[in-house]
Amino acid sequence: MTLQHKIADWAAAHNPKWLAFFRVALGLSLLLKGFSFFNHSLQFHDLMVSSFHVDQVWMDYAVIWINIAAGFLILIGVFTRLASLIQIPIVIGAIIFVHARDGIFAFESGLLFSILVLLLLVVFFVEGDGQVSFMNYYKTEVDTANK
Repeated sequence: MTLQHKIADWAAAHNPKWLAFFRVALGLSLLLKGFSFFNHSLQFHDLMVSSFHVDQVWMDYAVIWINIAAGFLILIGVFTRLASLIQIPIVIGAIIFVHARDGIFAFESGLLFSILVLLLLVVFFVEGDGQVSFMNYYKTEVDTANK
């Protein structure tokens, strides 16, 4: 049995339904953050240039669309592990290069929120979609239809 199957079996046995609330909140916050970056793309580009010293517009839009797509997938509970895995390096980059220079106690610091998002991404990378998700609904419908 591979590590992926072991993690999936453990998560299926230890995934309470109330955890879906946090998955939906995480997905919604990532989705809204992506839309916020999109609506303020010039300020986001300036932030990317000042933080990463890379003046590539395609990177800005890659981060924006990854936030939107991963947030949507996590929100509805489809491919949650994959979306979390893709989102984790982006949030780590935001913590290290964007928020860490301001500090925790800076006015309007998003460092604590980014750390919370990172922790939730790790949790849902391990836990997966959960019992209350479209993926679980699809799996149960297919199983009942095949019987």
